[in-house]
Amino acid sequence: MGMLPKCGTSTGQTKYYFNYALKTCSSYTSNGCDTSLNSFKSRIECEDFCLSAGCKSGDAVYKDPNTNTPFLCNTALQNNCPRNYQCTLNPLTQEHVCCGSDSMGK
Repeated sequence: MGMLPKCGTSTGQTKYYFNYALKTCSSYTSNGCDTSLNSFKSRIECEDFCLSAGCKSGDAVYKDPNTNTPFLCNTALQNNCPRNYQCTLNPLTQEHVCCGSDSMGK
């Protein structure tokens, strides 16, 4: 097993965190001293975790295939989400997104 670098001794590495003000994942340069749970190795890892925050365990947020961003839904409309997805409030973004799975019911 390799040794972890000592805090502050490694060169800067790009990581990502969920920016609550912008409601998106933003990059920062890490010096190896990260102790926050809001720290991810890649933008995709950050988005997958944070943008699915309102979804039940095992479910994921539905992404618009044209923009690759979460599909925002309206709870006042029926059938607003694709099949096997439900409109759910994401507490991090305060937006309603479609949560579910393409494999549900198969």
